[in-house]
Amino acid sequence: MGTRLVEEALTFARAAGYRRVTLWTTDNLVSARRLYQHFGFALTDEKPHGGFGHDLLGQTWSLNLLGRAAA
Repeated sequence: MGTRLVEEALTFARAAGYRRVTLWTTDNLVSARRLYQHFGFALTDEKPHGGFGHDLLGQTWSLNLLGRAAA
């Protein structure tokens, strides 16, 4: 289901002319991170995040839709 969701989101973003897609997750969501990597997203930022009742590491993942490396 996650794969299909990301596929649909990226199809929409490309059709709409988006240049970049940015996603946010936390370090404990291993399946989400693996999925983002599968689609070519790069980890672009990490910061401590004290939400959800735990000390977590917030992660920003970016994908440049123009074919160049994410920055």
